[in-house]
Amino acid sequence: MIIANYFKPNKEQEFEISGLIGPEYQWASQLSISQIFCSKMVIHRASRELIENFPNRSELVFGTIEIRPGGALIQLSQGDLATAWCIPFHHLSVVKSECWEIHSNGLCVKLIDPNWSNKNFISILMNHKRSATEIEMN
Repeated sequence: MIIANYFKPNKEQEFEISGLIGPEYQWASQLSISQIFCSKMVIHRASRELIENFPNRSELVFGTIEIRPGGALIQLSQGDLATAWCIPFHHLSVVKSECWEIHSNGLCVKLIDPNWSNKNFISILMNHKRSATEIEMN
């Protein structure tokens, strides 16, 4: 699900996101979860649907990833414009090539991560995905 105009999220948008990938972690529980946000990365390339709300193609678009209980919230921003992309864990694919590639439902975003500074965060994200999608074989 893509939500345009996410710079100042309203209650309706947050309700939609919570229904799909769960609510934001509260600060008290965030302390026990090692890391739920990545540092800001530059968008190298993204599917048209994700960046169509950014009129100035010459300016950099930045991206961040937030871990939620049921998935990831990818936020793309340029100035005071922002778009959110909600990805449930069972649809999430992450590929490490020359940059981080995130795929879901035919959409893709490539994030430039200088010095691979978010490598630990991506590992945490994938651990959350594994634990959320494991099937007990009892």
